[in-house]
Amino acid sequence: MAKGKKKQEVKEVEANEEEVQEETPKKGKAKKNDESKMVTIKDLAEEFGVEAKDIRAFIRSLGIKAPPTGEAGFGPKAKYEWASNSKELAKIRKAWKEVRSED
Repeated sequence: MAKGKKKQEVKEVEANEEEVQEETPKKGKAKKNDESKMVTIKDLAEEFGVEAKDIRAFIRSLGIKAPPTGEAGFGPKAKYEWASNSKELAKIRKAWKEVRSED
């Protein structure tokens, strides 16, 4: 009986190990998809056909600040960039179209 009990315990341990392996994310590069593409001021300037400084001034006039980068040391502390599907980016594009349609 002791032998049968040990086999049962071994099977349970192996089953638990398989569950843990399934839950653990696999290492490797994350797949990039269109939703995670970052849109920058340069991209918006090209899209709207104006200079980047004009886009930054327009965004500031909307009351939107550049989100902090979270990086310490030398370099920018905040950077204007958004995920391509962000609500803030949609707001900027909509406001730009409204202002340009008034001209």
